[in-house]
Amino acid sequence: MGKPLEPIPVYEPLRDIPVLLHIQDKQKQLVPFVPNKMQADYLPRKTRRNIILKARQMGFSVGELADNVLRTVFVPGTNYAIVSHDETLARNLLVDFVRPWLKQLETFGLCPTIGRSNENEITFPNIKSSIRILSSKGDSPGRGKTYHILHATEAAFWKDGGGIMAGLLAPRAGSSRNTRPPLAACLRTPTATPPTSPRSSSRGGLTPPTRPR
Repeated sequence: MGKPLEPIPVYEPLRDIPVLLHIQDKQKQLVPFVPNKMQADYLPRKTRRNIILKARQMGFSVGELADNVLRTVFVPGTNYAIVSHDETLARNLLVDFVRPWLKQLETFGLCPTIGRSNENEITFPNIKSSIRILSSKGDSPGRGKTYHILHATEAAFWKDGGGIMAGLLAPRAGSSRNTRPPLAACLRTPTATPPTSPRSSSRGGLTPPTRPR
């Protein structure tokens, strides 16, 4: 008899993110994405509902993004929505991080076949999964679609945060009663008033993370 196949290991963020994903350091060199202290504390303790009151440039958004991208490509039938008050900011996440990560996963043979790929979505038809950008400014964002992971970024700027989240978390018509509620993370940067121009920089105030110290 041949050697029995080893079971596929369960995804573990702190083990798998540094092996599978890379980011740019301050010298613009690709280095393994080793979670920093705050990311390493948060990711293993995520629940199905997470509200993060954070300071800027601490890496929570990118850490959340990395974890959710891997969950999306590893678990068939997963629809992941990134909801932002600033669509340009959210789209930059696709350009700066998600697309390069998918190319990196291809080198391991772990990236599913990509279907539609544009500035607002990436679909994986063979596993019925997707990554989509939604605007919190629209009427009922995500209407008619069931999402399994929600990444609500800069929710402090949303005009009707409670109503939008309630709509996104509500089960859709025709979905199974046994469908688990979405895995959701709501990231808020405390501020007294919204900035006058949230897109003041070329990247909408977001830069790729530097290598953790």
